[in-house]
Amino acid sequence: MKKKILTFVNLLNKENVLLKKCIDSQKEWSEFHGLEFDIYEYSEDKLGDNKEWNFYNHYIDFVLNKADDKECLYIGITPYTLILNKYINPFEVINGGGLHLNSIDFPSIYATTLEENDFIRITLEHSKLYSNTPKSHPRLALNVIDCKVRNYIYEIDNLHIGLPFVQGVSTGMEIHLDTFKNGTIGPSYTPKSIDDDMFYKVGDFAVNVLSTNLNLTKGFITEFSHMKKRIDTVMKDSTSLLKDLNK
Repeated sequence: MKKKILTFVNLLNKENVLLKKCIDSQKEWSEFHGLEFDIYEYSEDKLGDNKEWNFYNHYIDFVLNKADDKECLYIGITPYTLILNKYINPFEVINGGGLHLNSIDFPSIYATTLEENDFIRITLEHSKLYSNTPKSHPRLALNVIDCKVRNYIYEIDNLHIGLPFVQGVSTGMEIHLDTFKNGTIGPSYTPKSIDDDMFYKVGDFAVNVLSTNLNLTKGFITEFSHMKKRIDTVMKDSTSLLKDLNK
């Protein structure tokens, strides 16, 4: 099945500038796997700064009104998703219909084919209205869809996109002082719920750098960009080693 990668960027929020490294990583990954990649730019402030709803609504609108290839799987990747390991292609196993997600609770990737069922189309169109619900998240719409249409939403196995751990501080942590033999005193912390599935783990396909704090988002992009370079180096060295062993 043909696969097309797309992302939606709000120029009003300057996402094309702030998230350039994330978008570039998606383009690099797409080209590496021979997949078409398109960026759709828009300018609107209807939903304020709710980037997750903005992306969801534009993706659903695209697959309902602009998608025109019945043999294509349209994969929407949020612009704040930084792909770390370009050598992995977790979408090779998807060849069926339905809406495929990396996570129904914290979606960063949506994948579906052109939908012709009228009831499902109406349900998807209606789901965009939940964005008007105060303090809500696209998982509200996804859970409603999951209740109305059986066996339509699937979470993709082995596609984990973590959130930087610092976003999980609210889950609880201990802060204490360490005293050292040389007389210095320094603060440290012991994070809790480190095994929570929402957090980034080494080996994950990508990381979702979105934060309500602009400086944190910039910091996440910088730090994980360094990690991406290290992963690229390790993977290149590993590939070269395997070639030598197979000679």
